[in-house]
Amino acid sequence: MHIRACLEWRMTRIPQLLFGRDAYSPVQKILEGLPFEKVGERPAGLPHSIYEELWHLNACQKLVLQEARGEQTPPFDESLVWPANRKPRDEHEWEELLHTFFLGLDEAAGMAAQVEVLDQQLPDGTSVRGVLEDLLAHNSYHLGRLVVLRQLLGLWEGRQLRSE
Repeated sequence: MHIRACLEWRMTRIPQLLFGRDAYSPVQKILEGLPFEKVGERPAGLPHSIYEELWHLNACQKLVLQEARGEQTPPFDESLVWPANRKPRDEHEWEELLHTFFLGLDEAAGMAAQVEVLDQQLPDGTSVRGVLEDLLAHNSYHLGRLVVLRQLLGLWEGRQLRSE
């Protein structure tokens, strides 16, 4: 019984963690209230803007979800997972990117909430659980980068970076 309880805990934590509950700032907080004029700015010395980081997150998330559904994914190509531009063309593109990213999170969380889906083996020998755990780790890393970008742009109300 203890093993089953551990599996159920792990099963239910993935959806919570995908949205940043408990472990770090909620994804909604990280992405809300961003002035459109700022999402394309790159703070000095940093390689990506908020837009580029979110575009990358969304592109990778789409590929991971394809894999989790057992669909064929294209061979890795850096140009498929980073945008050509540092900022969106217009506010509509930015809003659509946000919407698509959250739809992907919802899909991943829905898969992760079903133990029978998590345990499915994929053609490459991995499991849906493994693929979603990779997505969680990748998203966590880049969401942290988004918080740093917000801090450096003066757009974060949480703890600020300290100068040492």
